Amino acid sequence: MPSWNALARQDPERGGHPTVHSLATRYLLAKLAMVSAFLTVASPGDGRQDTPPVVSRVDAPAGTEALGVQWVKVAVPGVGVMLAAVARPQGAGPFPTLLIPHGSHGFARQYGQLAQAMARGGVLGVAACWFTGGRGAGSRFVTPIECPQAPAMPDASGPAAQRVVDALVKAVRTLPDVRADRVALFGHSRGGGAALNYALSGTSTVRAVVLNSTGYPGDLAKQVPGTSVPILMLHGTADDPAGGGSTPAARRPYLEPPPP
Repeated sequence: MPSWNALARQDPERGGHPTVHSLATRYLLAKLAMVSAFLTVASPGDGRQDTPPVVSRVDAPAGTEALGVQWVKVAVPGVGVMLAAVARPQGAGPFPTLLIPHGSHGFARQYGQLAQAMARGGVLGVAACWFTGGRGAGSRFVTPIECPQAPAMPDASGPAAQRVVDALVKAVRTLPDVRADRVALFGHSRGGGAALNYALSGTSTVRAVVLNSTGYPGDLAKQVPGTSVPILMLHGTADDPAGGGSTPAARRPYLEPPPP
């Protein structure tokens, strides 16, 4: 079965193939960022989805029974029905929670495994199918999970993506054992692009964002000084535009302090 490292390296759409960080390193870095962010104060924001999502339990999709996660569906009128794998830590909740939107190759077992890895570290993980289908060379490295009722693949920076992310954040806050004031995003590839846009929108309601193999549009960089959301960027040195990633020059404006 492909590992999360393989998944992260091979999705060329909206973020390429970082080769520097192992799964353990990614996990530890993300955990450190979240721990720091969960201890800070963030503005609540206004949100985007007026109609509240409806969350209900569902059976495990075929072939995923051995994952050992709980499955739910998130129904949002006018948006779609999204499938999500919920991995709960051991012990008494509520827990800080990480919502994981997938990359362009589509929803896959590997995202459920990432949610489980977070749960083993004490963070409730929710891997969500935020659009149906998938594309890109990275598809051959993952084991897909079908979610045909989810919305069509949106542009990561468009309003459709923001509506979906906002609906999923609101849905996650209603789940048992979730600390509603301690929800963060871990976006991979196209999911990272959607998470980045959500974080920089000025209405984000999450406490931290982790970006894995994500593209960094130049026009968004000017919004970085205005955000209070902590952002951790995971990007391999080999993740260049030829593989769907970005150059160091494209990432630099997001890392440098704003001019005085």
